[in-house]
Amino acid sequence: MEDASVLWPEDLSPHQIVAVLHLPAQDAYSDARRYADDVLSFSPWHALEAYRRLGSIMRSRRAAYSASSAFRHRFNGIEPQEPSDIKELPA
Repeated sequence: MEDASVLWPEDLSPHQIVAVLHLPAQDAYSDARRYADDVLSFSPWHALEAYRRLGSIMRSRRAAYSASSAFRHRFNGIEPQEPSDIKELPA
């Protein structure tokens, strides 16, 4: 995990298709889309402990995601929010 230059043997974990997603086009200017783009922040650390992030690359990404989110919220003049219930999200 710590040395990203080491190749992972594909015979130990061959590529497998687990799903095919078909997503409809989204309204780029909807309230829900603006909320997702301007208010929320994506972070791989918003996950269950069972799917915890490993390795030095992921640790460096943590700082980059945080800095990017902080800049975007500051630049847009919007307070970041972390909804705790799906009812808090615009439809």
